[in-house]
Amino acid sequence: MEKITLEEFEEKVTTTSHESVIVFSADWCGPCKQLSKMIGTLDPQNQLRVYKIDVDTEGKLAEMFNVRSIPSVFKVKEGVTVDSFIGLPQPQTLKEFLGVEGE
Repeated sequence: MEKITLEEFEEKVTTTSHESVIVFSADWCGPCKQLSKMIGTLDPQNQLRVYKIDVDTEGKLAEMFNVRSIPSVFKVKEGVTVDSFIGLPQPQTLKEFLGVEGE
């Protein structure tokens, strides 16, 4: 999972036709850390387009997505949100959201 800033957001997410997953989190957030580990386990080769955005340093992006709780996760295609969830999901739910196979 790659950490990105507002400046990188447009290039990596908005202007691409590929589906991206945006994870809003903070370094101090326990569930956010757990979610990051889960995603790392499901995507060990970092092949998915999953981007982490720190709400403490990237408040404008958090406002753009109306983030009120973390972790908040958005699936985005061509700059438009196509799916989202808030909180720490069950592993199977996360697999389905990310579209990955796994144990």
